[in-house]
Amino acid sequence: MSSTLQRLAIVSALALVVSGTVHLVDAPDTFGDATYLGLSFLLQFAVTLVAAAGILLDSRWAWGLGALVALGSIGMYVISRTVGLPGQSGEEWLEWSGVVAMTSEAVAFAATILGLRLIRATRSVAAVSPVTQS
Repeated sequence: MSSTLQRLAIVSALALVVSGTVHLVDAPDTFGDATYLGLSFLLQFAVTLVAAAGILLDSRWAWGLGALVALGSIGMYVISRTVGLPGQSGEEWLEWSGVVAMTSEAVAFAATILGLRLIRATRSVAAVSPVTQS
């Protein structure tokens, strides 16, 4: 793993763990609104941990999973603040946990996409220029 990719892996993993931790902390309150919301927060926490660990272990699938969970979390945040979700009480756009989660998810999404692009570019270059042995 190149040093640039290592840095992106650390940033991605940390941002995913921050997002997951915010969801874990907020999960008990969301169970009060609707059970499925609380369960979805716990699932988001678990998936962010799996993705973060996989990224740090240099698994390509984990980079994609990290990007998907980050983008999906951002999307659900926007939906919950605009049209709302069934059983959910009104939510504010700028509550602290939402701002922290959205910021970490945006960082995670950007870092995972950059990591995937770097992995793809590195593999493309390796495939085009094979190493010759003497």
